[in-house]
Amino acid sequence: MSTWIQLISLAALTGTALIGGLLYAFSVCVMRALSRLEPQAGMRAMQEINRVILNPIFLLSFIGTALLSLVIILAKIIGVGDVPFPTFCGALLYVLGAFIITAAGNVPLNNKLDTIDPECSTDFWQIYLKKWVPLNHLRTIACTLAVISYGIGFIQI
Repeated sequence: MSTWIQLISLAALTGTALIGGLLYAFSVCVMRALSRLEPQAGMRAMQEINRVILNPIFLLSFIGTALLSLVIILAKIIGVGDVPFPTFCGALLYVLGAFIITAAGNVPLNNKLDTIDPECSTDFWQIYLKKWVPLNHLRTIACTLAVISYGIGFIQI
């Protein structure tokens, strides 16, 4: 593996671990806590979380890791930089399992939740939880497997 691929892979591994840790926290405690609150309170809290998370640090980590992963995927496809197969798999897992699931699944649910006044209706809250939480579990698993794949890729150097 060339030095530039090693550096990009290390940065992608770090970003994947950071995002995976955040998603893991939501899977094991945050969403459980919010689901135990009165629906209005859970909805308001999640609406605020969804607003606060859209900050430069999170976006740099989340989107930056996707971009680094795409560089790794393209390098493997076009055959430059000698990308180990596990590293390629790690990048693919992040893009498909974290980034795409977020963009196609979790974000639309977040956007819908944001349009609802919790004081007027809480009907969507249970639907939201039933859809959002399993998607988050998938993202968490994908990031975990991606970190493992990146680690195997580094072991093979």
